[in-house]
Amino acid sequence: MTTTQLPVDVLHIVANELAEQQDFSSLYRCAISGSYFAKAGAIQNLYRICNYSPVVGGGSETTSADGPVAVGEQESIVQRWAILWRSIVLSSLGQGKTLFPYCHFLRVLDLRDLLFLLDDDKFRGKIPDYFFAGDLAHLRILVNQPATRKGWRKPRLDFKQIILAVADAITRQAIKLEVLTEPVAPGLDLLSAGLIQWSPRLSNLQFLQIGDGVALGDEAVQDLLIQSCPHLTKLEIYRWMNDDKSDASLARFFRRLPANTLTSFQNESECGIGPETCLALSTHALSLTSLDLAVGNKGIPGLGGLKSCINLITLTLSDLDAPHHLEDTENDVLADMIEWFSACKNLKHLTLHNFPSAPKFLGPAFKAEKFMLDYLQISGSSTRQGVLFRLRDNAEFHLAIMRQTSLKTLLLACDTEGSASQETYLLCNAITNMRRLKKLNLARASDFFDESHIVQICQYLSDLEELVLDAYHVTDAVLPQLSNLIELKSVTFSGYTMFSFDGLNKYVERLQPGNTGLMIDIVNPIFESSMSEREQAVVRRNLKKQADGTLIYQVRDPADAYQPSDSDSD
Repeated sequence: MTTTQLPVDVLHIVANELAEQQDFSSLYRCAISGSYFAKAGAIQNLYRICNYSPVVGGGSETTSADGPVAVGEQESIVQRWAILWRSIVLSSLGQGKTLFPYCHFLRVLDLRDLLFLLDDDKFRGKIPDYFFAGDLAHLRILVNQPATRKGWRKPRLDFKQIILAVADAITRQAIKLEVLTEPVAPGLDLLSAGLIQWSPRLSNLQFLQIGDGVALGDEAVQDLLIQSCPHLTKLEIYRWMNDDKSDASLARFFRRLPANTLTSFQNESECGIGPETCLALSTHALSLTSLDLAVGNKGIPGLGGLKSCINLITLTLSDLDAPHHLEDTENDVLADMIEWFSACKNLKHLTLHNFPSAPKFLGPAFKAEKFMLDYLQISGSSTRQGVLFRLRDNAEFHLAIMRQTSLKTLLLACDTEGSASQETYLLCNAITNMRRLKKLNLARASDFFDESHIVQICQYLSDLEELVLDAYHVTDAVLPQLSNLIELKSVTFSGYTMFSFDGLNKYVERLQPGNTGLMIDIVNPIFESSMSEREQAVVRRNLKKQADGTLIYQVRDPADAYQPSDSDSD
């Protein structure tokens, strides 16, 4: 019986489609099915998306869907992780070192992942011996460690020099690289030296993730990047500390980039961003569609400089030195932000963190329906006072937010202290007008919700898949209405609850196919009315059988809440 092989071009299409779906497992099976498919795009696409491999980052080292991973399996994952990196590095050393030139297919050089591997506590014994064997022996670079009171300590791997050497070898061969990431670790500044050498090889670079922004403090590095990487459109900086010139340096880089080429910028912590950087970002006002900006005291006055960036689709603003009450201290900035938000007609995804003045600059845009969001998060640090907007005295905002009827996700936190029942009613009424919501998290906004509010939410938001509420003294009375949420996959009650064994069992019995995988998290069951361990086990068993679901239920004995200290006996 004869067999007909599919044409090579068809196999390339199949492999490319699997790669686009990030289906690493299927692509791997294609690659090992035979040399014909391996050469017809399977290997090429496998390494093109190798950063999505299940073993990258150590995979599910400690947990999996079936529970904790055995120690032996954890070591096996790290071993496969090391094999992946070894094959890439080895292929960069010259023709014939590996069966295929794997590094030629790379699109992402994730040096953060390489650091995670080298620093993994299971990267020891036979695993590093294998990794550094043969042609990679020169990469086993060690550095002495300071002695302790216990005496001499054996040398450890010199992460910085190893990663620099690996990156230098790979960038010589991986001519199609589109993404480069720098590890985030104190004192591990790789790119200051590395980019001088690597930039001329990165002609296809589109996205640069920098761990320490100090690399961009060098104007020579900036100019080389701009000259050598004409496709660079996305920049992310983790931090840029202890540099008084960081604002000016970053602003220079944005101004030197060709105008309206930057599409995305993100900084995750303190980078000294101020008015100069904010104003420089406006040189990319037409192209910038994603902005994730974290600013402190220096940057708050500069936010008005962003008002020309009106093509944003995704926007995240975080105040690192909150709280700043703009209506009291920065009226000009507040006016500019009202103008800015009212002009962002394409905005779909908005996150505000530590902005107690959020209702002041969002309210007018919401009221005028200047944009219709899919995602809205207003949150604040749990360790700082005054970073949330007050539920009290913001009735106009609640009436305005009611108009965001396109929302699919809402995560809302506010200061409920001193609020009246009418204000709680307005908030609940506004939320239940958002009929398309699939994810609703009110853990820090629903302190004064009662059962009537929960019933109202369940009655009107029938598409909910995830629900997080605080509320107080919640009983079985809400469970019949909760059953109406036939697509619900996760529900959390973080306030005090008094669900009974019978009530929960009846709720479980009413679950629908759309509730498959449901996770029920009851955070604070009132001790006196809590279920026994046997009853909990029965509910868990029934939930697993009915919907393949899980129950999290932790009873806290009030007697255990107080732990006497040594001073109490004095």
